[in-house]
Amino acid sequence: MSARHASEILNEMKSRSIHNDVVSFGIILRNLNLGEDSHGFVEMVHLMNKRNVPRDSYIHTQILSHTGRVHGAEAAEGVLLALVKAGAEVKEMEWAVVIDKYGKNGNYDKVYELYNMFKTTGLTTPNGMYSSLILIELRCRKNFCRALAYLEESKKAGSVDSRFYYALIKYLCVIGGGEVDSVDRAYGLLVEAMRQNLKLDRRMFDILITAHNKLGLGSDATAIGEMKNAYKLLRTSRDDDDDGDLALTL
Repeated sequence: MSARHASEILNEMKSRSIHNDVVSFGIILRNLNLGEDSHGFVEMVHLMNKRNVPRDSYIHTQILSHTGRVHGAEAAEGVLLALVKAGAEVKEMEWAVVIDKYGKNGNYDKVYELYNMFKTTGLTTPNGMYSSLILIELRCRKNFCRALAYLEESKKAGSVDSRFYYALIKYLCVIGGGEVDSVDRAYGLLVEAMRQNLKLDRRMFDILITAHNKLGLGSDATAIGEMKNAYKLLRTSRDDDDDGDLALTL
């Protein structure tokens, strides 16, 4: 989508008395972002300024994402902090965009600096931010204990996600060496995730079964049998559209 095309759409909406400009601009900015049309994005922001279109959290997120992609994480951080200083309504996702950008760049000191600043806002940590923090600890710092602490933090906040458990299980069974103690701990995490009735990923079972077999525990091991039975119950108790994709030979 080009800026000219986007402008034509907005003019057409105006002629039809459709005035939901905030939503319209947000959608257009997202498409320009996805298409990496930097020139069009900047033109659209200028058009918003001319029309005095208010900026909501979604539009802020698109602007931060574009700034981070084109000018880098530091520039995105500058925009974020300027919004905060100006008293704009900055929500969780704006912070998450900048934190994630620093995480992908490997600047973990800035990740934690911004995360600590974020916690002073009183906002609820979104799943995406916990995902970034857990993956950073596991993949880059190899710090399982700190990653586990973020899992506990997400549980207390009521925003725990099965993806967090998957990352921890994979680390214990694959990246972290896959020793008996690690695999046993991973199995404990799987049981914990099941007790919370989270929508589990079949790969969690695949990884654990493979790890047990590699350790020579065999397919008749108690834990393996429990996992098989649990997975069968999981499949029969849920009516997911993608159940066929979750098929696992047990």
